Amino acid sequence: MRNRGVDKSHVSVCFGKALGTYDKSAVVQKNVADALADLMRQSGFPTGANIYEVGAGTGLMTARLVAGFAPRHIVANDLCADCAGPVSRVSGGMAEFVAGDAEDLPVPAGTGTVVSCSTIHWFENKPAFFGKVANALPDGGFFAFATYGPGNLREVRESGGAGLDYNSADEYKNMLDAAGFRIVATEDKTELIHFPDTRSLLRHFRETGVGGVARTKWDLRETRRFNREYERRFRDENGLFLTYHPLCFVCAKQNS
Repeated sequence: MRNRGVDKSHVSVCFGKALGTYDKSAVVQKNVADALADLMRQSGFPTGANIYEVGAGTGLMTARLVAGFAPRHIVANDLCADCAGPVSRVSGGMAEFVAGDAEDLPVPAGTGTVVSCSTIHWFENKPAFFGKVANALPDGGFFAFATYGPGNLREVRESGGAGLDYNSADEYKNMLDAAGFRIVATEDKTELIHFPDTRSLLRHFRETGVGGVARTKWDLRETRRFNREYERRFRDENGLFLTYHPLCFVCAKQNS
């Protein structure tokens, strides 16, 4: 349930470098934000709420919150302070930005709902974070998030690249139950994307900040070994494939 040893300063640097290319390259992440927003609508997520958004990034989910849920106010957080500008632009200046590690920061006073998209898989202690969110929300308050499961980027790990320890949907359900949440709706699926070659694949990682999981740069020998292994094992008729495994949850705090 933990990702021990995640260098969050390195994650922040890598994502900061990718800010200019993220929206163009983060095709799956856009689909995940759409899927989460759809699940929230289907599950009765309230409009006009005070929302705390964890891991706002360039504002992909922020834009969907503003357009689809007419929030009264948004406090948008991200580890990378440079996200403040993009988040302000997509929210029309509505979002109040708070930089820092959401695992360490308190949930803002007056928060009625919490939303997070494509962030929680980076966390070191998810049960503690879920408990903090539950303690801060009113009874019945909604917590909606999208993250990634064990199949995520599996080809990279199986080719010798670095990877996170991803939790399964059942593990998340257990953590949420222990924190005091009732699960309203879930979605668990996989999505393949294709690349013509490993150069394009590695560029995708740079342009989306995914490379933040690796703390050291490969030398030429390691890069060639990775390229050979990936080409050998993970090419089909459409090119080199890469798996994303998004998980979406909409939860409500159980009555005290």
